[in-house]
Amino acid sequence: EKKPLGERQGKKIKRIISDEECEWIVNELGKLHPHIVDRNDKRRQEWLEGCGGNHDSLLDSVISTMLSQNTTDANSKAGFRKLKERFPTWSQVLQEVKCASSLEAVEDCIRVAG
Repeated sequence: EKKPLGERQGKKIKRIISDEECEWIVNELGKLHPHIVDRNDKRRQEWLEGCGGNHDSLLDSVISTMLSQNTTDANSKAGFRKLKERFPTWSQVLQEVKCASSLEAVEDCIRVAG
C-alpha cells in the first residue's frame, strides 16, 4: 500500500512510497552510515534502561507510560502485563483492532489500569 509522504509548504507531495521501499531506504542508509545506526541503537538502549529496563522496545515504554496515567503503578503494570500476555507483539494488537468488530479484547486486557 502506497502512502503520501506528506505536505510541504501547503502543497501535497505527488510522489508516493510504499512501506517496503521506505524500509529498504532506511536499511541502505544504515549500510552507508553504520556509525549513526550504532549511536541510535545505543541511545535507544540507554533510554530503555532509564525506564527501568522492563521493556523490549520504545513502543513498550510509550504504551506502558500511557497506561500509567491516573492510576497506581501496580494497576498500570498489571494492565501492561495482561496486554503483552494476550498480544505478545504490537502487530498482533494492530491486527486485532483491524479485524475485530470491537476493541473488546484489548479493552479487557487494560481495564485494570483504569
